[in-house]
Amino acid sequence: MHRFWLLAGAAGLVSASAFRIGVVAGLGGSYPGFMLVYLSPAPLFAAALGLGGSASIVAAAAGAVPVVLTGGIPAGLGYAALAAVPAAILGRQAMLSRSNAEGGVEWYPPGALAGWLCGIGAVAFTLLCALLASEPAGLSGTVHEMLTELAGRMQFAEDDRQLFIGILHPVLPGTAVAFLMLVQVVNGALAQWLLSVANRAIRPAPDFGALELPGWIATAGAAAALAAVVLGGEFGYFARNLVIVAAVPFFLQGLSVVHVLARRTGGGAMILAVFYVTLIVLGWVAVVLVLLGLVEQIVGLRRRMNSVNRT
Repeated sequence: MHRFWLLAGAAGLVSASAFRIGVVAGLGGSYPGFMLVYLSPAPLFAAALGLGGSASIVAAAAGAVPVVLTGGIPAGLGYAALAAVPAAILGRQAMLSRSNAEGGVEWYPPGALAGWLCGIGAVAFTLLCALLASEPAGLSGTVHEMLTELAGRMQFAEDDRQLFIGILHPVLPGTAVAFLMLVQVVNGALAQWLLSVANRAIRPAPDFGALELPGWIATAGAAAALAAVVLGGEFGYFARNLVIVAAVPFFLQGLSVVHVLARRTGGGAMILAVFYVTLIVLGWVAVVLVLLGLVEQIVGLRRRMNSVNRT
């Protein structure tokens, strides 16, 4: 028991240190150093996957205390939103299990985790929009003002400034939250991989190719898309960006289809490596993956491929 508390507390302190160092580096203009902020959830996930689900909650609380003491309430809220709360919830859920009919262990499925990720993202997005909407310019106007200020700092020419604002303004809140949702996925996968290498992981790595999303995600995404088309003004702006948040699980499901296709070739690892490099370089590939995930949800591409192979 002492080992549990010690390791969980240490994980929280490592996470808090990464967050605070990253924030200070970012304020000092060191963007590579700021990347530590995005890695701060990894120790919390490692606590859950290596010690048990409750360890992520202990680690998150242990990390929040020094962040608040050294950075104040705003820093604490930032740490809670970017690391502590998502990692604590997802880490706990990931460690749920039950016995199956064969007497083995059935772990919490990755599709259900994607559902929790979507719910966390939707709540975070709503709170962010409520905060921005409380400003005098409203939600859309405040985002426009922020982009205008950022473009001024980057010293864009007038045409480039208008292009920059025109591209980002319609999708910035949803894209920002979607990015942070994917940060949680990367940190969870990183923690699982490190623990597996060290032979310290409690649960086996989830089969990413078997990811199946709950049906409610498609329903929620369709409702948000309909609202984005029908509604105008601030509500339409909110709904349009909410669609981006709801698209993240389908992006992950699209990736799972790619993983299954790669397995069916002789050079699966190489194909995946090339694909991920292409995804990073060509951002529009993410949209293709979302569409692929939607098709998988409707048609069941992986199931059809398995049926063809059996015949």
